[in-house]
Amino acid sequence: MATPIAPTGSGKPDWTTEVSRGQTIISPDQLNDNEKLVVFIITFSATPSLCPWVRPSLAVGGTAHLYDVETGAPMPYNTMAGHVLRHLDLFQSFSERLRTQLFAEGQLIFEIPTETLGFRYATPLTGLGTQLVDPSGLLPHVTDVQVTNVGALPCTGSGFCVYKLIDMASPPRPETKRVKCRVCGEETEVPVKETKVSCSSCGAINLVWYLPWGGKG
Repeated sequence: MATPIAPTGSGKPDWTTEVSRGQTIISPDQLNDNEKLVVFIITFSATPSLCPWVRPSLAVGGTAHLYDVETGAPMPYNTMAGHVLRHLDLFQSFSERLRTQLFAEGQLIFEIPTETLGFRYATPLTGLGTQLVDPSGLLPHVTDVQVTNVGALPCTGSGFCVYKLIDMASPPRPETKRVKCRVCGEETEVPVKETKVSCSSCGAINLVWYLPWGGKG
């Protein structure tokens, strides 16, 4: 059994804790009250799933958007005025070569040529958020992440981007969300904490996530 490292010194932060947890914030208890995680995922697989972001293998030359895990809706993602979107983490692992492109306001700002071997940027990529162009969150913004199969065969695998959404004004937060059906595309309004959603149109079940705000959530 590993021996815990005894904290030394009186300064903050306590690096014996900070180094072990890594740079990426992964749980609500590490967030401030005005912050929450926003996660976008895509998975290409032949295995059926109730999760909207699990799609069939991506054809050669095909392009797909990442999906919001809370609503099941494909990107683009709209950051409302009064909020700042800050990038935290990026991971990809695919069976074929993919090109990953990140867009802001409809314009390409970042492109990654991906080999089949998985990789992860655990250090936040500052330019992929909205904090540089609008640090006070005065305006709405649109963010998009797309992957294109530039390999020789249909592609399987997964990729995700993690962001931190910062509420600059702390107005009353929404108590509901609209979940997009993976089958018919209809949107169903449900309580924000709901994770198993029956489509109001076709009845299909959609599994999504609930990502609370920091503190009490």
